[in-house]
Amino acid sequence: MKRLQEDNQTVVEDPSQLVHTFHNQQEIYRHAIAENYMAHREIHTAIRQHLNALYEQAFSLLDLGCGDAAFTSRSLQATLIKRYTGIDQSRTLLQTARINLEAAGVNAELIQGDHTDFVPLINAQTYRVMIVGFSLYLLPEAEKIRFFQACRKHLRKRGRVLVYDVMRRHNETRATYLQRYYQHAAENWPTLDTPALQQLAQYINLHDHPESLESLLDIARRAGFKHAEVLYVDATGFHQLIEFVQ
Repeated sequence: MKRLQEDNQTVVEDPSQLVHTFHNQQEIYRHAIAENYMAHREIHTAIRQHLNALYEQAFSLLDLGCGDAAFTSRSLQATLIKRYTGIDQSRTLLQTARINLEAAGVNAELIQGDHTDFVPLINAQTYRVMIVGFSLYLLPEAEKIRFFQACRKHLRKRGRVLVYDVMRRHNETRATYLQRYYQHAAENWPTLDTPALQQLAQYINLHDHPESLESLLDIARRAGFKHAEVLYVDATGFHQLIEFVQ
C-alpha cells in the first residue's frame, strides 16, 4: 500500500484496486450504496424494525434527501406508513423514487428542492417521523442547529428524527477523521480503482464536516430535542443511526 501526497491531501493508493472507473463523485457514492459500503441495508433494517415497534397506527413521514428512495421504500413496505413526503434536489432521482414507492404500495408526495431548507417546501405540514440520511455531515455546525430547529417545528408531539450519518470519534479532529476514512475506503471498498479513491479523498476533504456522537447530541439538545438514542452502529463505527425525540 502506498501513500500519495496530492494537493496537501493524503491519498491511499492500492494498485490492486483497478476494478471500476468513475467519472464523478455521485457515481462513486451510488456504487458505494450498491455495494453496501456504508451499511445502508443494516441501517434501513433497523429503521423498519424500529418503526414497527413504535407504531401500531398509521403515521406520516418526511424523508429529507430521499434520493431514489430505493432503501426507504423497502423499509416502509412492511410498516403502517400512511403519508410519505420525500424531498430531493434531483428531478431524475425523484422520478425513480416514485416508481420505487409505487411498487412498495406507499402513498407518496415528492417535492423537488433543497432538503436542508425544507420549510418553504412543506408549508405548515407536520409529521410523526423525519428521516435524513448521509447529508448532515455536509453542513457546518450553525446550519445543523438551524436544521434541527426546523425539524422540531414541523414534528408532531413526541415526533422523532432518524438521522443516519458518518460520525467522528469523541474528541477526534476533522483531519484525523478524514485520514481514517481515506484509509478505511482504500482497505475496505475493493471495487474502487485508484482514481476513484483520489476523487473520494478530494471530495471528502472539501465537503465533509462530520460530528462526533457527543457533539451531534449537543447540537440537537440546543435545538430543543430532549431525548436521543443510538439505534445502530456498524462495525467500523463510521456509520450510525441515531433517533432524536422532541
